[in-house]
Amino acid sequence: MTRRRRPRSPDCLNVFNSEFVNKMRIEILDIIRNEVAGIIKDLICKEFRAVRDNISELEKSVKYVGDKYDDIVKSLSIATEDTNYLKTENSSLRSDLKDMQKKDLDNGARFC
Repeated sequence: MTRRRRPRSPDCLNVFNSEFVNKMRIEILDIIRNEVAGIIKDLICKEFRAVRDNISELEKSVKYVGDKYDDIVKSLSIATEDTNYLKTENSSLRSDLKDMQKKDLDNGARFC
C-alpha cells in the first residue's frame, strides 16, 4: 500500500497566509483593545454614577439632620428663655406672698 502524500502549498501562499494572519491578528487585537477600553470606561462610569448618587443621598441626609438640629437648638433656646422667665416670676410671686403673709400676721397681731 502506498501512502498518499499531502499536496504542498507553494511558498508564496505561506508568506501570504502569514502576512494575512498577522494583519488579522493586529486588527483583532486593535478591536479588542478598543472594545475593552470602552467596556471598562462604561463600568467605571456606572460605578462613579452610583457613588455620586450615594453621596447625593448622604448630603441630603446630612442637611436634613443639620436642619433638625438647628430646630432643636432653637426650641431649646426658647424653652430656656421661658424657664428663666418663669423662675424669675416664681421668685417674685414667692416674695410677694411672703410680704402678704407677713402683713397678715402683723394685722392679726394688732387685732388680738
